Amino acid sequence: MAVSRRNVGPRSQGRPTLTGQHSGDFYLPAKDFLDRISRFFEGPSEHFDSLADAIAKGRLKHPVKPMTDHELALAIREFRNVPPSPDTIDKLGADLAKDRD
Repeated sequence: MAVSRRNVGPRSQGRPTLTGQHSGDFYLPAKDFLDRISRFFEGPSEHFDSLADAIAKGRLKHPVKPMTDHELALAIREFRNVPPSPDTIDKLGADLAKDRD
């Protein structure tokens, strides 16, 4: 199921939703993570659509540990600098999985 910006947010009642993801004691519903990511996109975007699809299919998970907005913005900016592809999704996933301790 491809999920776009139209399918998330407060007006999405009755539309498909994403399930939550657990990581130890840190919990962020996938929809909330996608909403957070959407703030880094100004309008329709092939990059955002590829992220939404990867999250919906479970290929991209939320960060292993909470990230600041600055850290997430840097990861998204790097992702947006290259054409969206399975490899760039995997690279972003690896960036989100880094242990920041």
